Amino acid sequence: MDIATLLSVWASTFYTRALTFTQDSGFDSGGVSGAESGSIATATGALDEATEQTAEAMDKGAAAAGDLGEKLSEHAKEVGETLNQDPTIQDVSAGILEPIYSLAEFMSWPAFYWLAFALMVAGVVSFAGQLLFAKFFLLFKLNLNFAEILSDLLGLAISVVGLVLTTQAATQNSTFAENSVLVVSAAIVGALGGFIFYWWGQKLEFAAANSRGASQEARA
Repeated sequence: MDIATLLSVWASTFYTRALTFTQDSGFDSGGVSGAESGSIATATGALDEATEQTAEAMDKGAAAAGDLGEKLSEHAKEVGETLNQDPTIQDVSAGILEPIYSLAEFMSWPAFYWLAFALMVAGVVSFAGQLLFAKFFLLFKLNLNFAEILSDLLGLAISVVGLVLTTQAATQNSTFAENSVLVVSAAIVGALGGFIFYWWGQKLEFAAANSRGASQEARA
């Protein structure tokens, strides 16, 4: 018997034993036994069930949070209505608003709204310039002061709100909004004043930044 015949017989014997082992072990054509397939199916079903339970729990939690929010809103509304009917609260509110109303009625002439409009425009231009340009230049020097940023943000917010309220009050209580010359002149004067204040504030911030840098170098 030659070598080729021996190799053929050995290969045939190995294949027969492997096939017999596979059949005896219960492996299917995919290489996974029936027991293992059942285990995988069981694990998949448990995972799906856990996912459904988690989704249900989240839905219940969201519903409970929504109900709690509605109850708190209703309670706050009831408390607000009760306080609004309290004579003491009404007297305090009237004491705060009455002098403001009296002053507004006394100063409801176009010149006052011209001045108020110009001041609010100046504030918007000045604080916006400080935030957009001055802080941008200081950023390159790595010498920003976050307290000054917050202060400028607050000033800009107050100026914007004041500008809106001034325009609304002027429209309702005077002829300022109907006079185009007054509106344009107040905007121009306010913008020029805001630029001057921006330039002045920028110089002060740069001087403070240079001073902080010099003190840090001296400490080093």
